[in-house]
Amino acid sequence: MEITYKWVVHGIYALARENDHDQVIKRVLYELEATDGTHTARATHKPGWIDFEPVSDEEFRPFEDFTESMIHAWLDSAVPDQEILREEASQKIQDQYLEPITVTSLPWIKKE
Repeated sequence: MEITYKWVVHGIYALARENDHDQVIKRVLYELEATDGTHTARATHKPGWIDFEPVSDEEFRPFEDFTESMIHAWLDSAVPDQEILREEASQKIQDQYLEPITVTSLPWIKKE
């Protein structure tokens, strides 16, 4: 069972204006999602956020030029503990294949 992972971006926080630039991205809210083609799960360790570091005027990119794939690539390079997130999401998928477990009363306690 091959598991693939992708970022789910819930939102972007941006300042209306900073250093003569409009819509300056400051924070991205994300979760990591995994799928094996049958089941899908998200890591419970986070939804998290990560802050953009200030860039020089030469490196600045206008808000409207950002694409989802650009944000995903940035998350790939910037989010810490990605292996932990992958393990959590993967485990949640594997758990969906387990037989259901039911809670029963203890055999040594008699009901009256």
